[in-house]
Amino acid sequence: MFFLLIFLFYICRNIKIMEAKELRLGNFVKLIYGDKPFNVVTSIDNDYISVDEITFDFTTGDEIEPIEITKEWLIVFGFKQRKNLYFLNGFLVYNLAKFEITYGSEIIPLKYVHELQNLHFALKKKKYEYS
Repeated sequence: MFFLLIFLFYICRNIKIMEAKELRLGNFVKLIYGDKPFNVVTSIDNDYISVDEITFDFTTGDEIEPIEITKEWLIVFGFKQRKNLYFLNGFLVYNLAKFEITYGSEIIPLKYVHELQNLHFALKKKKYEYS
């Protein structure tokens, strides 16, 4: 019983609860109990989030988790790779361990796909599309 509690504590402390205010329509997230590799935010209403066109139920942030940025996600978004650098439209990823992105002279640490989507939209006024 003791080991089970420690295991559950370990799992729970590593789960990030999503807040509706950090999301935009079109952001990619993962339903904790879903079987799809990612879901798309289609509606946000105060603290409730709806994902995918076929899901009409609203969920709360504790049912959704962010997707960590990987090299594969950078390529999905259209980043080009040259040696250990990834670049696209003025963005440069040079530290894959921390996924630090430079834009101009700014160094911006990002961890999740939705953060990259939001940053790109804020600076370029354009959504990333899944391809």
